[in-house]
Amino acid sequence: LYKNIKQRRIELGLTQDELAKKLGYTGKSMISKVERGEIDLSTTMIKKFASALSLSPGELLDANIPEFDAESIEIMKIIQKKMNQLV
Repeated sequence: LYKNIKQRRIELGLTQDELAKKLGYTGKSMISKVERGEIDLSTTMIKKFASALSLSPGELLDANIPEFDAESIEIMKIIQKKMNQLV
């Protein structure tokens, strides 16, 4: 998750300060700690990070999924849908 946040932030060309502001933080300190895995994110915060990074929570959690067969993809879609309902 934490690597995915950093990778996506970089893909979007956002600095830590810019992402912090999108999330309502005053500085990059929180983002830096999150990207280093020093802070456990609640489901609410995962949803906020995903939104700020233009992803669904499931996409943010599984940004580097290798290719799977059709059955596995359907199972992951169900899991993603359930996860989105929780937040």
